[in-house]
Order: sequence, then C-alpha cells, then structure tokens
Amino acid sequence: MALSITLSLTACLLLPQDKPAAENVQTVLAKGDLDTLRNRVREYFTARDATYDAPESRKEAARKKEEQAREKLKKEWAARVGSKEQAVLASLADLRAIFTGCFEFERQSGNGEVRPMKPKKMPAYDLVLPKKYRPDTPIPTVLLMRGHTGEKWVSASEWYVSTWKGAAEAGDFAFVMPGVDDSIDFDPPANLAEAGGQATDAARRMTTLGSLGAASSAIHVDRDRIYLDCGKGTCAWGLRLATYFPHLFAGIVLRHPAEVTDLRLDSLAGVPFLLLRTDETRAACDQLAEQLNKLKDGTATLLDAKGAYPHAESAPEIAAWLKGRVRDLMRPHVVVANNHDQCLRAFWVYMGTAEPIAQTPPDLQPRLEVVADKTTNKLTITARGVNDFMVRLNDQLVDLDKEIVAVINGKAEAPFKLHRSFNDLLELVYRGSGRDPGM
Repeated sequence: MALSITLSLTACLLLPQDKPAAENVQTVLAKGDLDTLRNRVREYFTARDATYDAPESRKEAARKKEEQAREKLKKEWAARVGSKEQAVLASLADLRAIFTGCFEFERQSGNGEVRPMKPKKMPAYDLVLPKKYRPDTPIPTVLLMRGHTGEKWVSASEWYVSTWKGAAEAGDFAFVMPGVDDSIDFDPPANLAEAGGQATDAARRMTTLGSLGAASSAIHVDRDRIYLDCGKGTCAWGLRLATYFPHLFAGIVLRHPAEVTDLRLDSLAGVPFLLLRTDETRAACDQLAEQLNKLKDGTATLLDAKGAYPHAESAPEIAAWLKGRVRDLMRPHVVVANNHDQCLRAFWVYMGTAEPIAQTPPDLQPRLEVVADKTTNKLTITARGVNDFMVRLNDQLVDLDKEIVAVINGKAEAPFKLHRSFNDLLELVYRGSGRDPGM
C-alpha cells in the first residue's frame, strides 16, 4: 500500500454547526491586508484565465499581463505577510478571507423571477436571483432539479411556482434549474459496466453539475452553502450524485424518495438529507432514513410533507432546515465507498488506482476509510481493493508543525513532516479545486 500525501491549505473555513462562529473567525492579518491580498489573487487568477482563452496571436501579451499580476501578488504577500507567513498559512480564517470569491464572476442583479441562461460551451439552465442579491456577498444556492409528471418534465417556471416562489424564504437563496428535455431520464439505473450506461451517466452529470458550474461563473455562489433539491424523477439520481461527490452539497432535499438498492451509501455518513414523507413515500423514506442514520446518527431528517406534491406549503420548514446546514469539508472521519470507477474522492481523501466495481464481489469492492486525530497527530487508514491513495491535510486536521504518523491497515509507517507553501496553495486552488477554493 503506497501512501501519497499532499498538503492542502484550504481557503474555506468550515464551521462546526454546534459551535458559534465567533470561536472561529479570529485572523492573524488585519482586514485591510486580507482584502488587498484577495483582490490581488483574483487579478492573478483572472489574468491566468485570459491567457488560457487568448487566441495564439495574443497569447504572448496575455502571458506578460499574467506575469505582472503574479509579481504584484508576490510583492503584496511579502509586504503584508512577511515573517507571519507560517502563522497565516496555518490559519484557516485568514485563508478563507483571502480566497473566498477569488475567481471572477459576472456582476448581475436579481428580480426574483425565472430567467433562462445560455452560457457558451456549457449546459443551458434557468436562474432565479433574488432582488436583495449583491455580487460582493456570496449567496446560498439551491440546485433545483425539476420533477417529472410521468410524461414530461415540468417547465422551470411551473416548477419554481410549485415549490419556492410563494415562500418568503425564497429571497434568501439563488435557484439554479438545469435545462432538461424529454430526451433525458435521470432515475432509471444505468449499467456502468457497459459503454451505453457510462454515456448515460456522464450526460446526467454534465446536465446537473455543468449547470452549477456555469452558474458559478455568473453569480457569487456560496460554495459552502450549495443545496440539492430533487423532485419526482430525480430523487434516485440525486442520491447517486451525492455518493459521487459527497463533499459538494451542504444539504440534500428529496421531495419524493424512491427505494434504491444498487448504491453503497458509506460515503454519505453525516451528509445532511431531508426526506419529505407522505403516505405514498413513507416506506421509501423510512428505509432510506434508517440506512443513512446507521452510518451516522442524524444524517437523515424526516419531514411530514404539507399539502399536495411537490409540497410548496413545506417551503418554510425546508428553508429553515437548509439554513442550518453548512458544508463540512474538514470532518476528521472520511469513508470513500465509490459507486463509479471514476468518482473516487470524498472530502480530503482521494483513491488512486482501485479495483473495478463491476468485476469485484460486493464484499471486496474498493473501500477507503481515514480518521485524522489531531490530539495524537495520527492518521488511521483502512483500505481494501485500493492500490494507492492520497490525503490532503491542513492545520484543522493535524498539527503541521509536528511529525505525523500514518497507520495503514494496522501497520505504522515512519513519521513524516509536511511544509506549508503559499505557492503550492495557489496552484492547488487554481488548478485542482474546480473553481471551489474550499477544496
């Protein structure tokens, strides 16, 4: 078993839900210094994007501007951080202040109405942006998956009216509705052992997450408060998607849960689910809640739905539940039990080469469990069907000033140390985050 460890200095401070925010917001640098550094990082990343997008005839000029932006950032970093560098890099509060909003996005205003969006080279989607939205403030965002009537998808306007529009709480969120037509069907299982099944699954992912990615370039999405809200015809897909990317959503709402038997759910321990229960969905809700809460108590919450499906009358209760959820990337206990051979990550833990799921008996399928204990600076790793893996660490998970011990399948490896590097962090955020600094 090979252990590959890369230092990740996350730019996202993830607040435990049972502790007041004030315990986590003290910074090393003054606000003015942090604001200036954030502006310089954004200018540099914007210049890098411009270089990438520039035609060959303008590439050299774009590179020069990129180099100038990087030099400005380096000078500001040296002037404002100086001898405090290691303390700043160890402070997740400082890093969040520097990197939140570090990727450029369009400056838009909202009117609370459904607006069709057709971005270049990305899936079309519909957007609802509230009147009180201000680009400088990240906004909690609901990825709102429309329901299916059994014959066709409900239109974006109809779905928003029947779920959120009449609720006073709707003004606290942005809503992104992926563009769908009757050529796409989300819930039927796709056989991932076949090329056709792989293509179907990939199309579903692009439709869903491509819309979210496009929206993240159009508005200032709060990446720690992205919620998935699924209707009839997308609930099984929403559950599967969550197992692929358990670190993406702060909470998941299933308005019409269906029984799902083909998924391993271990990676979802502690990922919040709200299941809307009716007489029709009671059995499926109770079964799924039992499965999720066995992984970690409190993972699933049952809500007896009000009114007719899709339960617009439950919007206040749903909104209250959402507002209590903040993504927790830095949980000390992570399990990766993948349901796709290419989706091998959960939070700060990454599988490398693993046994193919379809060709491996259920009791031998790949599974990777990692526990970080900061008090002992130890990583306890249990791996099956995995040839190599990587963990990305920071000072919330371990103390990077001390040696770290890794125990892999019961065997203690030689202690090791990691270093903090702003340049490494900068590259990781730009290249490896999916434009999500918290990663």
